[in-house]
Amino acid sequence: MTAENKTDEYIKLRVVGQDNSEVHFKVKMSTSMGKLKKSYAERQGVGVATLR
Repeated sequence: MTAENKTDEYIKLRVVGQDNSEVHFKVKMSTSMGKLKKSYAERQGVGVATLR
């Protein structure tokens, strides 16, 4: 694997809440959105069911 391919395996995401708070994630392309939502909910202290 080349260095260029390694950087392409990840994506940087910025999630902005209703209060304009930002949470940044660096996730693999194969990571499910469910896992991302769970991590975001834990960081914000809210339930996963409250997210859209």
